[in-house]
Amino acid sequence: MPDATNPGPDRGRLLIVAAALGIGALLAAPPIEWLPPAGDARPLLGTLLGAQAAIAALTLAVTLFVLQVVGARQDADDRMSREYVRKSQVRPIFWSSVGAVGVTGLALLATEFIGAGAPVIGATPGVRNLALLAAFAFASNLVLAVRLFERAVLLAQPDAWRRLRRELYERNVRESVHAFLRRRQLADISAEDDEPDLSLMFPGPEEGVANEAIQSLLGYALRAMGEWRQGDHEWAIETIPDLVTCAMDTLERERFNWSSPGSQPEWPPLQGLDANLYPFREEVISGGRREYAFGLLRLDYWLLRTGIGRRCGELFTVGLEGYRRNYEITTRLGSTELHGMFRDRAWSVLRGALINVPVEEALPYMKHAVRQQERLLADAMSSQDASDFKSFMDGFSDLLRHLRFTWDVETRWPRSESAEHYEDLLQTYRIALMGLGGRAVLLSESQTISDPGPYLEAVHSEYVRAEPLAADMARALVNPEGERSLWSDWEMEGARSGEPRSVQAERYALTFFCVRLLELAHERMPTIDLGGSAQRVLDWFEANAGRLERHVQLGPDARIEQRREFAAKALRDAVLKDEVAADEEMARRELSTEKIAEFTAGVYAAAFSNNVIERLFSRAGAFEYLASAADVGLEERGPSQYISKGFLATEPKNARTHYGQLPGDEWGRSHGDDVVTMLSEALSKAPDIETPLTSEQDLLSAIDAAVDDLGSDSDAIVLLTGDWNRITFDLARDPPDGYEPRRGGLRVHALERGVEARYRGHPIIWDRTDGDRRLYVVEPSKWGCFVRAQVEGDTDLLVEVDAISEERAREMLSENPNHLPDIEDHDEKLRKMQTYVRVGVAARTEFRVKDPSRARKVVPPASE
Repeated sequence: MPDATNPGPDRGRLLIVAAALGIGALLAAPPIEWLPPAGDARPLLGTLLGAQAAIAALTLAVTLFVLQVVGARQDADDRMSREYVRKSQVRPIFWSSVGAVGVTGLALLATEFIGAGAPVIGATPGVRNLALLAAFAFASNLVLAVRLFERAVLLAQPDAWRRLRRELYERNVRESVHAFLRRRQLADISAEDDEPDLSLMFPGPEEGVANEAIQSLLGYALRAMGEWRQGDHEWAIETIPDLVTCAMDTLERERFNWSSPGSQPEWPPLQGLDANLYPFREEVISGGRREYAFGLLRLDYWLLRTGIGRRCGELFTVGLEGYRRNYEITTRLGSTELHGMFRDRAWSVLRGALINVPVEEALPYMKHAVRQQERLLADAMSSQDASDFKSFMDGFSDLLRHLRFTWDVETRWPRSESAEHYEDLLQTYRIALMGLGGRAVLLSESQTISDPGPYLEAVHSEYVRAEPLAADMARALVNPEGERSLWSDWEMEGARSGEPRSVQAERYALTFFCVRLLELAHERMPTIDLGGSAQRVLDWFEANAGRLERHVQLGPDARIEQRREFAAKALRDAVLKDEVAADEEMARRELSTEKIAEFTAGVYAAAFSNNVIERLFSRAGAFEYLASAADVGLEERGPSQYISKGFLATEPKNARTHYGQLPGDEWGRSHGDDVVTMLSEALSKAPDIETPLTSEQDLLSAIDAAVDDLGSDSDAIVLLTGDWNRITFDLARDPPDGYEPRRGGLRVHALERGVEARYRGHPIIWDRTDGDRRLYVVEPSKWGCFVRAQVEGDTDLLVEVDAISEERAREMLSENPNHLPDIEDHDEKLRKMQTYVRVGVAARTEFRVKDPSRARKVVPPASE
């Protein structure tokens, strides 16, 4: 594919082909009678050839002149030089001029052959027509030279040069956007194929061309400013919105979705616009000339307004960020002339942009504006400029009032809806101010600022009562908006890269809350609601109130000691209120069928996978299974316990207390443990064998003695009760011959689940109960059988989950007032009981002993 920026050689070849075809056509045509014969045209053709050679040399000179002029321009980089050469058509005109000379030369050569008597050419009647072709080539050559000069002069004009620059930059932007879209598409495809390519996360050099265009424009604007060419400066600044619009149009045609306000831009040229503009802002502001600073304001306003108008959150973010950059630079550079201008226009520009925006669409933009206001106020506080802090507060308050009037009066949206959105926005802003108030206190304690009073007074005006203060504190602690990245950034200030540091971002809001609560606590306070966080706030207050008292603005109503007592009492009441609200919420919650089903499945899976006794008796043919309809006289037995309802209840949105899933495997294992306990109870009446049980060898000898005493050839079951930890550990560490421990290396696969070890093929079971050591050896096939009866329907276990209603709680307390003995108040006890459920796992099992003599009980001597 030919290079569009270097078309000369291709077009030259086309001209050669066209000339050859023209010569062939003229030779084949009948001779034109009024043209001189071929032999008589040689002087004319020679003259034309010399003239065309001179014109070609002139064309070459003009070409070199054009290239020198372009290279001498300060604003002509390599890309602009190539674009100028392409637009001026230097190469195709030069190659056309050379081609015209070649055509005339060919015509002259043909006539020379005729003069020499060439038979082929002489027999061609149309050869005299070549004089006409030579004349046409001469005329074309002359026209091309004039055309080259005209285009070179025209393109060098300021307006044409600007159009040339903008066309080039727009093409660069479109190329960058297409490269960005291709990269995104490839990244999506790799993600769908589960083969993510990390290289696709980073922009390629093709996407950087748009940034180069922006940098070139800004460099041109700075040179124009240095040379007092305000028109060129303004043109460069105004071209940036054109390039951004070009990128947005291209992206929208590809159905690209814009991000929400606060998102960092990813698409060119917006991705690097903020970074590219920052040094430019410094140069403009350091120059101190207002006429150039207004260009910055217009650019930021366009970005902001267009971002809202086209619902492009990242464009709005870059525009709004520009106002904060301007203020930060003027503060750092001490530019007093421009400082007030940038400060006073921080929020006035946002009013008109939001007039016709629906409430629900405007809210995300305003919430991001709150984030920027928070940063502006933090910058003013860090520079200890209380007047700027107040100016930003007043400007944003005016914006909020204007917005409230617009939403309530001048829009067609429901008043209740707009009021709800406005209150949500206002609370977000107050939480930001709360964090700033706490930061002022903490900075004063570290002696970073000398007087936190002006900043605290500005924030105090937002809280004249304790109730909204508590509501905002609750949201700051439990809502993700309360965990602001700016608060975390403050925590990391001064930390070295990679230095570990604990982050307590909430301490900024808590600090202000405690100070303001002490100021409001001049009398007994109404009950406040901290939304489930009261205990956390109370703990903070008790730990930090003494340190923060010096920042409290005391009035004549009460001393600081009384205020501390009133505030602590209010927080303790809030803790009780949280507890009551959490209990009432828990009592209202319904049991979750999904959680109960998962718990039941866990019980069943663990109960039968861990029931080793049942498996061993079944393998020995000593197991009997009865249907629930059979009259077997077996009582239900199994664990029953009261647990918190939250483990098995549904999870509502914004629940004050959260619980995990109740594990069913622990309850299932308890069933297997209960069967082992039943066996030890059934074997308690077996004949005794007295032998020492103090060492590993004693254990193995006792098993041998009991098996030999039984005189059985079949496998027996060995049951241990009591404390055998040391002995079994030593046996597993260095197992003797015939002993296979559960953790015995390669032989572990040969043991059943629940079997601790095998000795001479006999499985060893351990009932881990407290007490003296006992050892039982039983021959299951002759001793008796294990009986299991169905509990209910066709189930082997009965899993019950019963909620406790208020009526049931009253009945339980009337039957046994000692429920929840740690709680004395009857009403509190009644409320707490409703936050529990009774969970029970029941089974119908027993051992039926046929021949007690087919078991032995080994006990240590009385002297041990």
